[in-house]
Amino acid sequence: VKSFQMQNPELSFVLNFAENTAIPVNIDRYATMQILENLLSNAVKYSLGGGEVSISVQLEKGCCLLSIGDQGLSMTDDQVSRIFDKFYRVDATNTAISGTGLGMTIVKHLVESLSGEVTVTSSLRVGTTVTVRLPVTPVLSKELN
Repeated sequence: VKSFQMQNPELSFVLNFAENTAIPVNIDRYATMQILENLLSNAVKYSLGGGEVSISVQLEKGCCLLSIGDQGLSMTDDQVSRIFDKFYRVDATNTAISGTGLGMTIVKHLVESLSGEVTVTSSLRVGTTVTVRLPVTPVLSKELN
């Protein structure tokens, strides 16, 4: 997050993590970094003119929820339904924000390889939130003692 903050001083980055709670999740470091990079990059790219990017991590119903939200451009329901399609671009015009249309496809593939799921919600004049849900690793009874 720090590198995105330094490169985008017009944005406010708000971190909201589960207080005093370690959430054990079995992850691949490289895959997780790529997921975070893609999601933060999108949040920054589509937050034209500033605003807030929120990053939260919480425990919910045996899962770790990572959510990254922005107050930038929003999408229609049809656009949200196609966001994971290869090469799909919300705006494919010559003046569109640059990108390959592969970022969210890669995110979905990596999240599913970690036995998780990813969802996207978007509301006009509110922004877009991407939520990654990963299963919590059972804590060994030895660690509980």
